[in-house]
Amino acid sequence: MSNATPSASAPCAGFGFGSPNTQRMTIVGDVRKALAAHLGAGWIVVPEVRTCTGYGDPARGVVEPRRIDLVAVSVWPSTGLYVDGWEVKSSRGDWLRELRQPEKGARCAAVCDRYWLLTDGEGIARAEEIPDGWGFAVGTSRGIGVIRRPGRGPDTWPAKRDPGFVASLVRAAARSRGVVCGGSAR
Repeated sequence: MSNATPSASAPCAGFGFGSPNTQRMTIVGDVRKALAAHLGAGWIVVPEVRTCTGYGDPARGVVEPRRIDLVAVSVWPSTGLYVDGWEVKSSRGDWLRELRQPEKGARCAAVCDRYWLLTDGEGIARAEEIPDGWGFAVGTSRGIGVIRRPGRGPDTWPAKRDPGFVASLVRAAARSRGVVCGGSAR
């Protein structure tokens, strides 16, 4: 795959975020644009959002924050208001390390309405390995294909959005140099 920037007409042209010669911010930017194109209008995609602000304080019961690769927020009430987290994996080894730390993904999923695994092509993860409740999607040069939708419904969503997560989301959006909405950079 090439490392060209995706466009609205070719949502994932050059998805290739597994390329060893591509820097992380380019990777995040390309995947972010591809995800925005996949989701369409009415979504805002923010990269690298922590589960809360600060650094954690075990004495107060505050755990160390984890980082969610991409958070997509739907902003149109007519289609539903959701916060979706996306864990992005570009290699089988990276995915296997994730599986050995299930508490990381569980903490990230807990602050989202729905949580997804997005891989750079087939063979990185197997459907039977995906944690219960998670969605699974695969990115290719032609777009993002959904293998399995998240099993979580409104009865499992956070009762109240954690203010620390909301603050972290706003910080990440402000830091991200342009919010990606509905398949185009703004």
